[in-house]
Amino acid sequence: MTATELSDQLASAACARGHVDVLLVHDPSIGVEALDRGCASLQLSGHLHRRVGPVKVGLGVQYVSASTAG
Repeated sequence: MTATELSDQLASAACARGHVDVLLVHDPSIGVEALDRGCASLQLSGHLHRRVGPVKVGLGVQYVSASTAG
């Protein structure tokens, strides 16, 4: 499955529930479609090993944590 297909599938699942308050995903690109569609308010993720955001993406907010280390 491609990243685009996975992003679409995740967004469709979030939208089918009506709305998701917090979307947790490892790769931030996978959650963007759910934010764009307005099916999630907040996406928390990692993967990039650098902090990004919080930034407004679509109808939600994306925050990428730099690390899970203390």
